[in-house]
Amino acid sequence: MIRSTLRRLLGRAPNAPETTPAPPPVARATPPLPPMADEEEPQLELDGPGLRAWVDAGRAPLLLDVRELGELESGYAQDSFLMPMNEVPSRLAELPKDRPIIVMCAAGVRSFGVAHYLREQGLQDAWSLAGGVGAWLHEGGQHVVPPRKDNLRLLSPVRVKAEVCRAAGLGEQALGGVVQAITGEPGAWRYAVRVAAPQGGSIFLEGLAETELEILGVRPRGAAR
Repeated sequence: MIRSTLRRLLGRAPNAPETTPAPPPVARATPPLPPMADEEEPQLELDGPGLRAWVDAGRAPLLLDVRELGELESGYAQDSFLMPMNEVPSRLAELPKDRPIIVMCAAGVRSFGVAHYLREQGLQDAWSLAGGVGAWLHEGGQHVVPPRKDNLRLLSPVRVKAEVCRAAGLGEQALGGVVQAITGEPGAWRYAVRVAAPQGGSIFLEGLAETELEILGVRPRGAAR
């Protein structure tokens, strides 16, 4: 068995005597190997002190929180852009191309994957916050806990009515968006909604009453998208 295997490897005919020399190898023209590519992963992570330094220096990054509704209900960092991870591919056009994007999640695992994806899509100033949202809160980021209410809630899809968009200089059409923050008191709730801008990117509209919105859907409590 071993000799038979060696014959095949050396190019001998199966029944050739042991003294039969192996035929010389056939010379083949082969292209030169390409140079070794640099397989080192790009630097994608930024820690809490680094983010604090950026903010203090006026870099004004966008804080992109990619956690799900059930996680956000316990609180999130003020001024965050709330966009669950699985919605990012379909909503890329809402993300800015002219400022850093700091992706945040609970611990820094999901955010690393999203930041890598954003880099692949051409958003080269996307970063993952190491340590998750807590790393930013430890550096002085403000913690916002949304009110517990059963009507319109965080991440609910809505349409901002045409008259509101017109007054904000956003054209004549109603624009779709997602609830990003809720303030006020029962009977006088106010909503912040991020809408996709017609020219690309997104616009944050604050202080909207429920009468200024068309509710497109309400997420059941604890549901994930």
